[in-house]
Amino acid sequence: MCSFVACSALSAVEEGRKIHEDAIRTNWETDVFVGAALIDMYAKCSCVESAREVFDKILVRDVVLWNSMIATYAQNGKPDESLDYNLTSSQKMIAENGKRKSVGERI
Repeated sequence: MCSFVACSALSAVEEGRKIHEDAIRTNWETDVFVGAALIDMYAKCSCVESAREVFDKILVRDVVLWNSMIATYAQNGKPDESLDYNLTSSQKMIAENGKRKSVGERI
């Protein structure tokens, strides 16, 4: 995780992609925590599509992942997409169980 933070802080997207490839090879790419770190790294490097690809591969999404994608769009000048994700995440959480889930629960 620290590697992703360092890559995003330095805007070293190519180094981050190499680490992402390692995550794919070791089957960690779809882990919620690794996925959130990847999304954050890509967002800070202005690679919105790469962040979206990571998000789409994770089938069990929690509040942190949804917020990561909402922030990705907001931080990269895409407010409409950010609002759409906010609405979509709320609808999915409510449809699951009739109420919003807490941060610790999975969507």
